Amino acid sequence: MIKTLRSVIQEELQPIRQEIQEFQQEIRQEMQEFQQEIRQEMQEVRQELQEFQHEVRQELQQVNGRLDRLEQGQKKLEQGQKKLQKDVTDIKKQLKGVWEDIQRLDKRLTTQEERAVRTVR
Repeated sequence: MIKTLRSVIQEELQPIRQEIQEFQQEIRQEMQEFQQEIRQEMQEVRQELQEFQHEVRQELQQVNGRLDRLEQGQKKLEQGQKKLQKDVTDIKKQLKGVWEDIQRLDKRLTTQEERAVRTVR
């Protein structure tokens, strides 16, 4: 009787086992498909990220190039400003010398005029 009962229970359980196995197989299949979709989406995201990184690198290189040119231009401007300041200093010295020469000439002329006036009298 126990054997018979066992046998009946096993027969009754057989379709349930079969359904469970089919359900497990379906779940495995769906999980594999889901994993594949996730892998594909991750690959697409990686690709987009790589493209974005490439664009950012290119823009950064352009910005760095512009910055280098600006720094070079700034150095040239600073050098030009120093040269201009030196030129201004030189011009002031020369102008001072010219005024000193003019003052000496003025004194000479004044002295000569005074001598000429004395000589005429």
